[in-house]
Amino acid sequence: MVKKINLILISLLFIYCAYLQINDPDPLFWFSIYCIPAIVSLLYTLGYINSNFLYLGLLYFLYSIYIQIYNFETNVMYVFDEKTNESLGLIISGIWIVYFSLKQRKK
Repeated sequence: MVKKINLILISLLFIYCAYLQINDPDPLFWFSIYCIPAIVSLLYTLGYINSNFLYLGLLYFLYSIYIQIYNFETNVMYVFDEKTNESLGLIISGIWIVYFSLKQRKK
């Protein structure tokens, strides 16, 4: 029961991160990027997970590498520039998705 509550709280955290992307120049893209890990978490709590989500997580990693390679941003927000923040968000989301897909393969 505690595990399901934790997963729901983490899903809500991802949804909150998606909400924070509304003021971004491309809000729909980043909103969906952060909603997908929330959906994966909720699907896992409902007992459904697909091991093919691994490919989705790897796609997140590849896109974060792409952002870092083509990072020409010089405006620093708080600690990092916007592209670094985006790639770190992608890495965290990708780790979360890959975690559940690998967990399913062990069963």
